[in-house]
Amino acid sequence: MIGFDFASIDFQSGEYRTTDTDAWSAPKKEAKMIELARTHGSVQVFERLQGKTINAGGYIKAADGAALRDAIERFNSLLLIGNQPLRITEEGTYREWMARLQNVNISRDETQVTYAVWSAQFMSEKPYSVDGNVDTIVDVQGITDGSYNAFFTSQGSFPGYPVILITLNGIEPDDAEATITIGNPATSQSLDFTDIFTDGDVISIDTLTRRCFKNTQPISPEGDFPAWIPGPGTLSYSDNGTTRDVDILATQDRRFM
Repeated sequence: MIGFDFASIDFQSGEYRTTDTDAWSAPKKEAKMIELARTHGSVQVFERLQGKTINAGGYIKAADGAALRDAIERFNSLLLIGNQPLRITEEGTYREWMARLQNVNISRDETQVTYAVWSAQFMSEKPYSVDGNVDTIVDVQGITDGSYNAFFTSQGSFPGYPVILITLNGIEPDDAEATITIGNPATSQSLDFTDIFTDGDVISIDTLTRRCFKNTQPISPEGDFPAWIPGPGTLSYSDNGTTRDVDILATQDRRFM
């Protein structure tokens, strides 16, 4: 049996059962097209994955009418809460979305004193789920060359958005501006950090939330935040210093569409 849990409530036990869901469907893609002037056709200028809508259905079965009404009211009250974990478990692994309950429909006829059918719609603001795994995709110490490529495999079925930590054990010059570049050469997405760096500085980059820090201070790099499609990938590092000793650690949640 496939497990179905929302807001820490098991919908495969007690009075509740889940019989169907479309959670395995991919999120919808939105594409923006503009018409070409003075020629045939159009060109796509933008695309993105929308938030994911998950439909599910099942039944409620209770010992008597009062217990059924109580189970229905508890179900309906879930509309009042915000984002909660929605987890589907199968063969020991799970997929989890942060979602809110959008709609609840309960149906029963005059003969169904202890039984009712339910259907519900859940909305996840994000188009992906997670399975609890955090992958270390890059862990390299002591880079002394001015450019370096780290090769890895991005797991899951959703693009990888890692958290990248660049530790400057030593760098020269340490009294003038230098530029550090981190990126994905396959997509030409990269970020340039230009600042005066000293030994011990740590640059942290969250490519999903698009936030960067130099030690504890927010910084604003130039360029595009990189992402990596599932499968083999390369994370590139370079700087224009004269010497350096650099560590790179990159981790990412395993995400699925």
